Amino acid sequence: MDRVTNILSSIPGYDGYRDKENRRETDKRVRERISSRLGDLARGIEQVATDLANKRDIQAVGPVDSAAKSVRHLQNLVSTATYGYGGLYSDRNVDEVALEQLHQFDADLLTGVETLAPLVDNLVAASDAAGREVALTEIRAAVSDIQMRFEQRSTVVETGRPNMPTVSTSPLTVLEQESTKPLKPAALSLEQGHALSIGGENYIVDAVIDIGGNQPMRIYRIDVAPERWLLVNERFAALLSPGQITEQGEGIVVDGQALTLHGSGSAPSTVTGLGGKSGQQTVAFRVYGGATEAGPLAITLGWPAAEMRLVGRGMALDDIEVFGKPDTR
Repeated sequence: MDRVTNILSSIPGYDGYRDKENRRETDKRVRERISSRLGDLARGIEQVATDLANKRDIQAVGPVDSAAKSVRHLQNLVSTATYGYGGLYSDRNVDEVALEQLHQFDADLLTGVETLAPLVDNLVAASDAAGREVALTEIRAAVSDIQMRFEQRSTVVETGRPNMPTVSTSPLTVLEQESTKPLKPAALSLEQGHALSIGGENYIVDAVIDIGGNQPMRIYRIDVAPERWLLVNERFAALLSPGQITEQGEGIVVDGQALTLHGSGSAPSTVTGLGGKSGQQTVAFRVYGGATEAGPLAITLGWPAAEMRLVGRGMALDDIEVFGKPDTR
């Protein structure tokens, strides 16, 4: 708690949210501090893009400019956030847990923004394309995490209630007998070396990205020429490949088609591949889709030093046939 207090004490006039009359002013001061710092960092990234343009390194400008725009978008989101007169600002009593959570969100956001500074410094210092890509990947992941936390904070402000983790299954399932509860999809239990069939085509899993959290999902590499991945969670699946994604506001464009943001978050993850198993790292993810579950779908994954962008189409879990490991005798 001392760390939280020290961080927030850097904001003049910050006195928390227990005094109802000062809640709007406190919220404004926090957002102004975050927005100002994001503006500084965006200018640093924009300067890198300008320097590359002056050197006629045109191909390198685009990814850097995109990162600058993502920071500017987050800055605008923070600075222009508007809330109604309900929730935190209503006359009714506000949940004490919500007040404590807001306090922690403020500290986490300020800390998160400051973690961007050395990442921008790394981008400025990068002397080649590989170094810039590592720095850009880290920046994108950090921006995604900050935005997710700000959205969670906004929920608390708007409702006056603590932000609770989403639950992937109904609590009423405890009323059912074990034999009548929905079965876990067999595809969620695939492992490296398992065989499966999709639409009559046979595949072998050679790598697994395991993402935990309240709504876990697994992403399996099932082919390498061309590279194909199978995303599976408890509700649906998708067949994906590496692809190009163009950011457009809160959504994206893939092959000329606009997709909306369906969900985002961060969770612990591990990667298992031909070279062994990674240690656990937090991954920030964003899932985009169309109007139907069988329509186009895209997912972005961002780790501190890596990023993946996969695009494809959703599919029914029933379309996946699992065989397990082939008999090698």
